[in-house]
Amino acid sequence: MQQERRKHKHRWAETVVVICIILIFATLSGVFLWRNHINKLHDEMNEHLETAISYLEQGDYSATLTEIDDALILAQKLRDEDAIYKIEIIINLTETQVYADELFFMQDYQAALEEYLIAADKASGIPSFNTYLIETKIAETAKRAEAASLFSQGEQYYSNEKYTHALIYFYSAKQIFLELDDHQNMDLTQARIDVSEQKIAEMKIHEPPADDSHDNTHDNTQDDQIEHSEVILNYLHNSSLDFDLRTLIDNQNRAPANQVRMGSTEGMNEGWYNGCGWVATYNALILLGDPKHPAVIVRNFEESGGTVLGGVFGTYPNTIAEYIKSLGFNVDHTLFPQLTINIDDAIKASRVSILAYVHTNAAHYVAVEYNEEIEKFIVYNDSFARARSAELGLESYTRTGAAVDSIADMISNTRDILISFSLIVVN
Repeated sequence: MQQERRKHKHRWAETVVVICIILIFATLSGVFLWRNHINKLHDEMNEHLETAISYLEQGDYSATLTEIDDALILAQKLRDEDAIYKIEIIINLTETQVYADELFFMQDYQAALEEYLIAADKASGIPSFNTYLIETKIAETAKRAEAASLFSQGEQYYSNEKYTHALIYFYSAKQIFLELDDHQNMDLTQARIDVSEQKIAEMKIHEPPADDSHDNTHDNTQDDQIEHSEVILNYLHNSSLDFDLRTLIDNQNRAPANQVRMGSTEGMNEGWYNGCGWVATYNALILLGDPKHPAVIVRNFEESGGTVLGGVFGTYPNTIAEYIKSLGFNVDHTLFPQLTINIDDAIKASRVSILAYVHTNAAHYVAVEYNEEIEKFIVYNDSFARARSAELGLESYTRTGAAVDSIADMISNTRDILISFSLIVVN
């Protein structure tokens, strides 16, 4: 009997142990499955979040909101406060960008710009968020806002028949529309420019002659002065021209050099006609390693009163010398060098020189350098030098410019060149 009881107790103990083991196993399995489920929900939530951010970075807001809604449901299930906060930022950012885009398409660029800047600030709160799209939109919207403002100011002057002032703003707006490749607004602005220039021309025709009867001390130097408004208009136009500041100009009759405007004389203020002075300066500065856009060079010449008869006959030589000197270079300027110095030796000793001479039709400036490697003088933007180079059989020496053995010889042996009147040497 006692043995039976022992056996019964033993079986009961075994049963209890088995039940405990089963319960422990079931509990551990449950915990494992639950943690697995939670991790799976976290993974799904994070996947929705990453996909939403990716769509947002691409500007697909509809897909962004779909993904973010799914992520929010999971975050709420998980009671993940950090994820909910991040999701709210993304939702807010998406709504801001949608609103900014709406303002952009309504052409309210200033308001759109403010919203895009807010969006950029919010995006900074999302780690690893690619802000390229927002930054691109900010840049474009800022340009469009500026162009719209300039065009609007031009319209005000245009409606008040102040066409010269209107042109200043229209040209500025056109330059931005050109950068944006906005042909519609570019054409509209160009139409305003055309009408304004026509009105200015008509007003000049009907202007009464100036009455100088009360001023017997007329200063002839004023013939060289250019109206400030014309200086600005020329600068705006010239700035819109595309120059590779590493490429020398070897023919001022080709674009874009022939389109550069300098001075105030209509029909005679473009590079094909009066541009040799600024072209020689432009070339010299490239050779000196300090290139400047023609718009900058021309504006300096105009503002300093350095154009001859308002640009009809180009630029004074001392203006060119003083400008290069103002840039920090050591400059020597000799008038009528043939009479006083050895031109070839002076150019050989310089880093670059600018020679001016009179020929049978007008006067001309050229940039010249001495190439020690080939032992030749290289003359830029000069048809006489090209002809002389061909006579000597030296055309193959250079791709740009014309190679000659002697500048003094070229001047003396070119029938149409009468005399050199200026030599600017830069060391």
